[in-house]
Amino acid sequence: MPTNEKAVAKLLKNIALGLQKYKIDDLNEAICKIIAKKENQQAEIDYVMKMVSRMYQITPSTLVKSRSRGDIQQARKLAYCLLHYTLGLSIRQVATLFNRWHNSIASALRQYQSHQPTKFKMDQEFETKFRTCQKDLLQHMNIQTAIIDQT
Repeated sequence: MPTNEKAVAKLLKNIALGLQKYKIDDLNEAICKIIAKKENQQAEIDYVMKMVSRMYQITPSTLVKSRSRGDIQQARKLAYCLLHYTLGLSIRQVATLFNRWHNSIASALRQYQSHQPTKFKMDQEFETKFRTCQKDLLQHMNIQTAIIDQT
């Protein structure tokens, strides 16, 4: 069986399983929400880039293209964390957005995981910025979801 036929067979099997567990309208609504979420994720990505850029007073293109260290590097790490941990983008997807190797993104995420905000002021400041941006992003996403649900 060619790859497309296997994929279609798998899709139909999953739909049949879904129909056994859910009403047709519920299953259709869930599928529509997933499709809308996948399509609309670019809006959230753009929002993250603009929000982080504003916080660090740099342009979104500087955030993506610059190889600078210091504040710009911290801004990139913040964007990586928001995109990966909050939006659920894979490391490879984040790497593609920033035109970086996936190892670089993974390294920054590991560095974030090893932060000790109770011990180091710099880690505490980063954690505060991350939580603030995460809260702002989640509020933005909730507002967008409410707008979609109203239509």
